[in-house]
Amino acid sequence: MKNKKIIFVTLIFTLALTSCSNNNDNSKTNISSKEILNEQAKKDSQAKKVEVIKISKKLNAEDLKKYKPNELGLVMLLEYHSIARPEARWSRTPENFRKDLETLYKQGYYLVPFRDFVLNKMDVPLGKSPLVLTFDDSREDQFRYIKKGKEIVKIDPECGVGIIEDFSKKHPDFGKAATFYVLPYVAFGQTKEDGKKKFAFLASNGYEIGNHTVNHPMLPTLSDEKVVKEIAGNVEGVQKLLPKYEVNTLAYPFGGVPKNLKLAEQGEYKGTKYKNIAALLVGSEPSYSPNSKKFKPMLLPRIQAIQSEFTRHFALFKSIPGYKYISDGNKETITIPNNLPEGIKNTLREDLKNNKKLIRY
Repeated sequence: MKNKKIIFVTLIFTLALTSCSNNNDNSKTNISSKEILNEQAKKDSQAKKVEVIKISKKLNAEDLKKYKPNELGLVMLLEYHSIARPEARWSRTPENFRKDLETLYKQGYYLVPFRDFVLNKMDVPLGKSPLVLTFDDSREDQFRYIKKGKEIVKIDPECGVGIIEDFSKKHPDFGKAATFYVLPYVAFGQTKEDGKKKFAFLASNGYEIGNHTVNHPMLPTLSDEKVVKEIAGNVEGVQKLLPKYEVNTLAYPFGGVPKNLKLAEQGEYKGTKYKNIAALLVGSEPSYSPNSKKFKPMLLPRIQAIQSEFTRHFALFKSIPGYKYISDGNKETITIPNNLPEGIKNTLREDLKNNKKLIRY
């Protein structure tokens, strides 16, 4: 493999994998839970013994044994809509959203910007697992100001942004990131001037703004021209509120992919151009690692942030820990174990352009 330095390190260990059954949402772009959970335990009985060498200042043989980094593992991209009461199919209460963050924090997750995930530039501490938060539809309960008359008093501590801000202050080692897939003429409700301030706040405080079209249509039902108009129109609308902001990721409304996928990637309508590096589906499985040749940036699945989905995927990673992405803490290396579950085994990309060192153990 060109421009890759493969370093083998002696650390022979066996992962015991258990199998169970679950519902399958038949995602065509990602490994299904049924396939994963029905997999029989496999062991590498002929692991090779090779010379132990120091890998980097951040990673050594003891770290490998303790943290078991696996940067070919699966990553959860969570999909939220409303942060409001009562709890419903597309609504998470403020209390439950806080519990989600607390649970994910305790389980070793670390928030990363979606763009960093797509571009394979994540900076995740050793032993942590990257996590992407996404919010669709730019609803007011995602980002609300408490106001006195026309004056903004503060960000509502019960809205999505308010909860993330508070949690990140209490737990700075959790990271802080989320991507909001907006309808620019909704812009989190309240007033147009409030919308401008909210967009500016997001862009300057570690958040991202993504494309969710103008009118939230089913893209597969539209002509090519109307698909381009919807996507370009979103960029135009966002830039009216936040001039020169680069919108380069898309969440398909209703998860509907246009008939011509190339139009989701790039296009132009009446002088407004767009070029997306990634696009998100609705549900229902974790994503392949950007190090995997199965990674499809324009067809990335998400996990809907409801209790049944959390329960299902937490059980998956507990029963088969080899599927979970765990960082080696070094952006210059890619570390993967020799013993991998069948669904991600032998899937390492050969076209990695970032010239990282590969570590196998």
